[in-house]
Amino acid sequence: MKWFVVSVAVVVAAAGAAAGAAAGPGTAADVQELAPSGIHPRSRTANGPEVASVRPRRVEIGERVIIKAGSRIGRKADVRVVFSNRTGKHVRAQAVREAAKRVSVWIPKRVRRVMRSVGGERKATRLKVRLVVNGQRGDWSKRARSPVIAPRSAQSGRTVLRRSDFAYLGAFRMPTQACGWPTAYASAGLALRRVNGQLRFFSGTHVYSGGLIFEAGFPGVSKDAGSWPVAPVVAEPCDVYQGRKRLGNAAEPLEGDNWTHGLFFDSRTSRLYWSFGHVYNADVSNDHVFGYSDYSGGTISARGPWRTNDGNSTHAQRVRGGTLAIPKTFADRHLGGRDLGVGFGGYYSIIGEGSMGPTLYAINAPSGNGGVFKPLPLLVHPAAVERSDDWAVRPTNYWVEPSLYWGRSPEGRRGFWAPGDSIEGAAIWINEPGRKGVIFFAELNFGRIAYENGGIQTGGYEPYWYVYDPSDLADVARGRDKPWDVRPVQIAKVTYPATGAAQGADTGAVRRITGAAYDSQTRTLYLQQLNGYQGDWDQYPVVHAFRMRSN
Repeated sequence: MKWFVVSVAVVVAAAGAAAGAAAGPGTAADVQELAPSGIHPRSRTANGPEVASVRPRRVEIGERVIIKAGSRIGRKADVRVVFSNRTGKHVRAQAVREAAKRVSVWIPKRVRRVMRSVGGERKATRLKVRLVVNGQRGDWSKRARSPVIAPRSAQSGRTVLRRSDFAYLGAFRMPTQACGWPTAYASAGLALRRVNGQLRFFSGTHVYSGGLIFEAGFPGVSKDAGSWPVAPVVAEPCDVYQGRKRLGNAAEPLEGDNWTHGLFFDSRTSRLYWSFGHVYNADVSNDHVFGYSDYSGGTISARGPWRTNDGNSTHAQRVRGGTLAIPKTFADRHLGGRDLGVGFGGYYSIIGEGSMGPTLYAINAPSGNGGVFKPLPLLVHPAAVERSDDWAVRPTNYWVEPSLYWGRSPEGRRGFWAPGDSIEGAAIWINEPGRKGVIFFAELNFGRIAYENGGIQTGGYEPYWYVYDPSDLADVARGRDKPWDVRPVQIAKVTYPATGAAQGADTGAVRRITGAAYDSQTRTLYLQQLNGYQGDWDQYPVVHAFRMRSN
């Protein structure tokens, strides 16, 4: 007999749209929450139960869960999910096939009926689950690993962050000039540190400068775009790379096509990490991807560069986007002490060996003057060389021309990471008491997607937050899950205030988020938006601030 179900364990993303005003001067960011996925359950196969992948979590009515099946499900199969309480009362819900062995289901309001008979719908209730495929019923899930259905009033114990946990404070403008170059079209990311108690921000100048680095002071923020304060330049180290930002072993000119993508200042070691890559990696070489500048002494000293040592399985196109700090307690418990994260995914030109979705690997902090590292995958998706069920989930507001073979149109409610979807230098791991999450700040296409006139053509781009539960990454590190099975807890669409005329279909692309930094002292998240305000001749970066709300 074939088994179709399983033990369910994990959760999801919010369904529907959250309240929010249209972004603009003096208004909060507009937020739309989407519901991609959630659960990585234990499944039962003909050979017996598989290893449990994650512990159960609470989900809410109106949210969506993912259920794995032990055998393949046909594309046209009729799939239903049954929720049952301990007294035997149950309700059914129609499911959607997402992949050969994976389905999704929205938890219907009718579930309240089975909650009432075991304590009342105002209380959290554990429900058993089973699949019914073409009328064939699978086994009930183990109750201990079944989902806990809960009303919002019972969710006060939730620890994974959501977009709604952050209040928009306002923004400030970055300076228009530094190191003798404009800051327009700068993709060098954002990092922060405190000097004598004062907040400072690292950023870069125009990409043609090679990404020269400067430090800006904190001028405060305003919600009124017409009154955004301008950050002063407080330091201009400029060439912090000192000849070590190179793709191979030979030195390269700073003002070339080797672009800086991400910055991260590690206060634990006083290192400024910089991630980089060639704007057009035509030979698909596994290049060096990052180095750092040591600020611990009286002078700045550059080290690097480093690259992966396991070929295309962790190609440079997967790890060139940026670095971030992994909390030490998490690293010691789950990652063998690896407390630095690299990755963030694509899109980059010649993305064939890249990851089709948000990406993160754990490594040990490097030492020496460069070399290789072997990363531990926590979150990664298959490459763009052939279509895959395991590309990252995304909204379905797009379609791909059939001639674009490394793209995939939506199937039902399931969207697939598309050509041109990107994350550059913008991810953060937040670890506050009772509030945790790994957030990637992405730009996603919408409308028609095609490869024409030498490039990707789309209807435009929109910004999203992809929020992940760190415990799901821990399950990958332990071997309980595959790194492409991890799903975001939430995908939230966010509109940021900006000034200046729209620039056609690529407005979202040129206004993408290019850097993220978090100040734990004030629990404030800072996001740098490229070309966020109109100057005399060009558009320049804006930094938006979000304060984490109290529990």
